[in-house]
Amino acid sequence: MENKNADLSSLRIDRSSREDNSGSRSKMIKIAVAAVLIIVIGLVVYLGLNKLFAKGVETKVTTVTRVSPSESNAVLTASGYVVAQRKASVASKGTGRLVYLGVVEGDEVKKNQIIARLEDNDIKALLAQAKANLELNKADLKDATNTYNREKKLYETGGTSKANLD
Repeated sequence: MENKNADLSSLRIDRSSREDNSGSRSKMIKIAVAAVLIIVIGLVVYLGLNKLFAKGVETKVTTVTRVSPSESNAVLTASGYVVAQRKASVASKGTGRLVYLGVVEGDEVKKNQIIARLEDNDIKALLAQAKANLELNKADLKDATNTYNREKKLYETGGTSKANLD
């Protein structure tokens, strides 16, 4: 019988080590929950303090001076003319109708600023005519050169006179 009891006792399940293991798991869960709660509470406190101490409406600071009524009613009365320090007259080298005017009297102007434009159709037409005359003169020169070369060959062969060559 003793042999049987020995065998049965060896088959027993040791529950003491299992309880210790489940106890450590529950401790870990409690620690994790506590850590999450601490983080959430810290975040709520941070956001609350941030709103509490947030910047308000921005204000402008000015200095105040005391002005007596006699100073506020001071008026300067004078007579005379206001004259510009420098005066510039503007004129065009060419003539034509004004198409664009970019300033009025009294405006400040900068260097190289376009202040007006004149109609340039006449000038463009004159330029086109001059270009056409140039092309015509080039054609006349080519024709005269060809005629000279022909007369020169004829003169060398004796087919024409010196007067025609000249």
